[in-house]
Amino acid sequence: MITKRTLIFLLLSSFSTIAVSANTFEDNLRIHGFGTLGLTNAGNDNLGYRYNVAQEALFDEYSLKQNSNIGIQFDFKVSEKIDLNLQFLLRDRINNSFNKSVQTAYINYKFNPNFELRLGRSATDVYMISEYKQVSFAQIWAHAPTEFYGHLAVDFSDGIFGLWKKPLFDGFLRTRLWFSQGKYSYVTTEELEVDMQPMMGVSLSWENNDWQLRLTYNQSYMDTNNNLFDSLKKTLDTAINLGWPQASQISKDVSVNKSWVRYYVTGVAYNHNNWLVQSELGLITTETQLVGDIFTGYLSIGKRINSFTPFAMIGWSKTITGRPNVPSSPAPFSRLQQLTQNVFDLNYSDQKSLSLGVRWDIKHNIAIKAQWDRTWIDKYGGYLYSQPQPLPNNSQLDAYFLNVDFMF
Repeated sequence: MITKRTLIFLLLSSFSTIAVSANTFEDNLRIHGFGTLGLTNAGNDNLGYRYNVAQEALFDEYSLKQNSNIGIQFDFKVSEKIDLNLQFLLRDRINNSFNKSVQTAYINYKFNPNFELRLGRSATDVYMISEYKQVSFAQIWAHAPTEFYGHLAVDFSDGIFGLWKKPLFDGFLRTRLWFSQGKYSYVTTEELEVDMQPMMGVSLSWENNDWQLRLTYNQSYMDTNNNLFDSLKKTLDTAINLGWPQASQISKDVSVNKSWVRYYVTGVAYNHNNWLVQSELGLITTETQLVGDIFTGYLSIGKRINSFTPFAMIGWSKTITGRPNVPSSPAPFSRLQQLTQNVFDLNYSDQKSLSLGVRWDIKHNIAIKAQWDRTWIDKYGGYLYSQPQPLPNNSQLDAYFLNVDFMF
């Protein structure tokens, strides 16, 4: 698997071979950027709102950090066959670092007009907006649907990516393949590093001027540095020989380490006569009962009216394998039984949301967006949000967003 040191060496070596003259460099170099200044108000005393599981949550507060970012991208055309790309993204993160700020860094080689190969760091093409998920200006919403995009917090992965395309009917058929490794942070009471290696996947898409259709499969081998789960598993293993034999199966179910996670995704988008309709459905399957299998999706409908685009969206996330119930235990293990049940409850997802908003394009490169989300979370179903304790009752949560998105 490609390492960061190897990637940096390849990029620097490539740049050093192409600086033939200042004029050539300037002609072939393109620099552009994007950003969002976003104000968010969300959360309550029991639920902390976050866009995805890698973010710190908002508990009934305002924030300019959670939905704001700024990025800059460098594209260099070495030749008719070779392109270089480097993109930096600054935003609020847990334990921010230079490595996390490098969103893409790759060499792209075009063998012919229909086939190209990319080596380095790139957005893994799992979802419909994976390539521009961080570019809010390219979306009509103030933020992408949490129920669908909140689960997979991997912004990029390092490896090899292939693209093959050919004309089909009045559009193009594209096939993408990747073999890579990724990492993201999962924020609970502490930051957990989740390693996803290897990541292997394929996506098929067909698009023309009006339609885009997609099918995607991705599988990742997942491991974490979660000391809480490791300690709980060891305690359950000990309890087996001390009078709670049912703890044997629970111990197997409580870990997510060293297991495969698979994503099955389908999407459709329609853009014609000023109507913007987009929907994606996803199934996440795991080898552990701790998270279970999750069905996610959303449907978004917008209508351009001059410089305004009002839109409505619904989203949902549901653990379809059900909420595990830890069997009763002998009295000495009652606290361990309750702790284990809490861990299962905190990783159970059952929510749906309605979003209403409007986008106003005040200039060709500046847009203002306002959005309101109402989310209904069923009992114990708040996995995507931050919870001090599992939700004992059905709840609802409102979130408000005001963005200024721009390109430069």
